[in-house]
Amino acid sequence: MNVLARRWQATSLTLRSAVLFALVAALVVKRRWRILISRHASGDDSP
Repeated sequence: MNVLARRWQATSLTLRSAVLFALVAALVVKRRWRILISRHASGDDSP
């Protein structure tokens, strides 16, 4: 874990923010996708 922490600190700020942005985007898409699927399953196709 200590090695990972050191490596994370060594990476550039741009790369760090890009990784964090990708993680957040993936979580948001996953949540939206789940909502879309549940709506479609219930027969409500309104946006």
